[in-house]
Amino acid sequence: MRLAVLILFLVNVSTYAQSEIYYIEKTSNNKTFQLHSTLKDLSVITRTNDQESLVFRNHNWSTGFYIKWNLAELFVAIPLKAIDNKVAGSPKAFGTGFGLNFYPRNWHFNYNFKYIQGFESINQVWTDKLQTLDSHNFFLFNRLNSHYIDNPNFSLKAALRFNEKQLLSAGSLLLAFPMSYHYANVSSASMTDFASFSRTSVGAMAGYGYSYVYQGWSVSLILKGGLDFRYVSFESNTNWELVPSINVIASTVYHWDRNFMGIIYNDYPEYYGSGEVSFKVVNWKARIYIGKRF
Repeated sequence: MRLAVLILFLVNVSTYAQSEIYYIEKTSNNKTFQLHSTLKDLSVITRTNDQESLVFRNHNWSTGFYIKWNLAELFVAIPLKAIDNKVAGSPKAFGTGFGLNFYPRNWHFNYNFKYIQGFESINQVWTDKLQTLDSHNFFLFNRLNSHYIDNPNFSLKAALRFNEKQLLSAGSLLLAFPMSYHYANVSSASMTDFASFSRTSVGAMAGYGYSYVYQGWSVSLILKGGLDFRYVSFESNTNWELVPSINVIASTVYHWDRNFMGIIYNDYPEYYGSGEVSFKVVNWKARIYIGKRF
């Protein structure tokens, strides 16, 4: 009896592993190199006594590269053109940031850090030597996204980073647990009532992701929705609030051999809270990739 149970267990494990390999082409140690061109908008809009003010905006077009090997990764984006960048009290803005991703089985963890302050291009930073930078105006963005993928035949890596290749169409229930911390300081004559603020949030989301595969093409759509529990602090005032959250991701990629090219759109806004003083974050990007898995 014990032998029969052991054989049945081994057969199930083997079937599970074969099914996953059949649906997904893995990349050894996640070794990937990509070139990218990105259009993005990261904006912070405040609301004080029903009056809206655009405090920070980093809306530009950039290019660069992305390298992934095991847990280590490097993403570089060099601003090419400022479309509408501004900081309160100044027409200039410059943003930078980095991200970390790692993928234990059935889980996907992604950390993003962004910083906005002064200037709108690398040339201005180099020429002005940061001398005209108002150090009192800055915005720090931190977010950790944790995803659980219910169906191992669906690859979130293939849909988001192209570190893997989806071989057959598949979808999965997705559970997400975002955590974030944002901090900003504003010094502007037009915003005397809103000098500094911070927001810490913990949320839970549920959604669905699906990748449709046809020959060398893979088209993916991911939709998630949920609630964020936030603690907001501005000056000496604090507030607790429960706010809805939503995330929409769409990507299309074409594969040949171990090469690929594709486009991805990711929209992850953060909405106003219920307090008299609140802020929302506009956060979207459209990115074109071309790269190779090794």
